[in-house]
Amino acid sequence: LESADPEDAGYILKAVLNIYNARGDRKNRRANRLRFLVQAMGWEEFKRLFIKELQKVREAEHIAPRNAAGLPAPVAANGPEPGSEGGDSDAVYGMFLKFNVRKQKQPGYRYAELRIPFGETDSTAFRNLAGLKSLLPDVYFRTTPGQNLLVCNVPARSTRVLHSKVKEMPGDYLYPNTVLDVVSCKAATTCNLGLCNAIALAPEIVKSLGETDIDFKKLKDVKIRVNGCPNSCGHHPLGTLSFSGMVRKVYGRSVPFYRVHVGGMPAAENTRFAREAGAVPARSVPKLAAEFVSAMQSAAADAHAWS
Repeated sequence: LESADPEDAGYILKAVLNIYNARGDRKNRRANRLRFLVQAMGWEEFKRLFIKELQKVREAEHIAPRNAAGLPAPVAANGPEPGSEGGDSDAVYGMFLKFNVRKQKQPGYRYAELRIPFGETDSTAFRNLAGLKSLLPDVYFRTTPGQNLLVCNVPARSTRVLHSKVKEMPGDYLYPNTVLDVVSCKAATTCNLGLCNAIALAPEIVKSLGETDIDFKKLKDVKIRVNGCPNSCGHHPLGTLSFSGMVRKVYGRSVPFYRVHVGGMPAAENTRFAREAGAVPARSVPKLAAEFVSAMQSAAADAHAWS
């Protein structure tokens, strides 16, 4: 397809899934990826099969997208917001508005991105958020590629109501998409392909950053990604600073190492992949990350001083 309407997204996804389920390599785990199937059959053949399968799906199924355009007009603010009496620190709520809350395209509505550290939380968080449905009937949730949670369809005057629920969540929900929002795959803890324990390394990186004099608010565009193997489940090609797991022999012993990647940037058609810049032992990664980010901050300060 040269282009596609948003309403076609469900059909397109189902068609691709059907093709992969029928022809993908499920036996060789190293080739169990869509990209290997496309490479094996060639793009033109894949495109031919896709167009044929897309037509079948359209004829056999009805996949309706969620209609967010039909939201009711938000209620005008008259008096205090319901459920907002006391309890919130103005400073914390202000940071929540600055770093987490954004405007939706529907007038009068907001969405909030909640940082889910390393993509891990517990049922308590979801029970708290589920209670929002009784207060905000049109609210719904989405997950992001960065392992965070979006809370959508929040009336602008009800952001404090949302915050009253969010602050009961375990962990730190503030500052999504900042240098502290490290993304990691689950790696060797659950994945047969994982070479290194990336999900244990990610918190150590954040801890190391917290021990340095870094203004993470100014470095909100710096992205750190960690992957336990050369595959990109942890999105290491898109990180400003990223690490992908590997193993090296040191004095006859297998030692976990990480390749270092720098300069990645997701930006639609202007996306830039990170470049490989060497390798370090796993134990050295947190210190390297802190020194790298600190150097970036110093360089930015020098550039500002000269401008």
